[in-house]
Amino acid sequence: MIHRSKASEILYKDFRDFVDSEDFKEHLSDSMDEGDDQPTIHQVFNALSSFVALNIKKDKVRFVEFFNFLEQCRERYHDLPENTVEGEFDNALCVSFLENLSNMSPNSIAYGDYIPYMGPLCREYLKAWDEFMGGRSDYLWTDEEWEAALARHEKLRAEFGLDGPESKFSVDDKVLVISDKPSKSSLKGKTGIVSSKLFSDDLVYGYSARMDHDQSIWNFEENELVARSDLQELKN
Repeated sequence: MIHRSKASEILYKDFRDFVDSEDFKEHLSDSMDEGDDQPTIHQVFNALSSFVALNIKKDKVRFVEFFNFLEQCRERYHDLPENTVEGEFDNALCVSFLENLSNMSPNSIAYGDYIPYMGPLCREYLKAWDEFMGGRSDYLWTDEEWEAALARHEKLRAEFGLDGPESKFSVDDKVLVISDKPSKSSLKGKTGIVSSKLFSDDLVYGYSARMDHDQSIWNFEENELVARSDLQELKN
């Protein structure tokens, strides 16, 4: 691993037992593309999310230390631009680790196995992810807080015409499907590609996800921002 940030050096030094484990190495290999010489920090965190899901019940004290380290990294880096090595580390921590854990829950890892051990900034990110997805994670929300978050989610969907059963758009010859209220539960027992979009004033944030063969883990295949003006709705 070529360390681009001090945090990644500390990660590999202080959690050597994690990164030297066969579980981590196997998942890291699966995360890397053919021809990659060195893993990216996003690939490292992707592998760590699978490692945590598999092993967290074995040594809670050790994993509490790990989540404390992640919170310290968020405290230092969360407001830095993504084009800095520290900002890239924070982005990987959030997108390839926190989001992955959320998307694995509750099938592959229980919310109660990790959320209670997270610090405020990691929880804050997961709450933003819940609001974006429209799906509630246990141990994060009061009923009143979630009611307000869901109202904001639904308002945004309605503003951009995402309250129908399904819409299809094309961007650069790729078809992007907006499903009605996509959620982990709506995909239970299904396989294939699902895309969801939420809009800002000028940009669209999109992702594609597929269920693993065991239908318990989402693997994210795309994360991209595209100009809203580039979207062309496909009429069925």
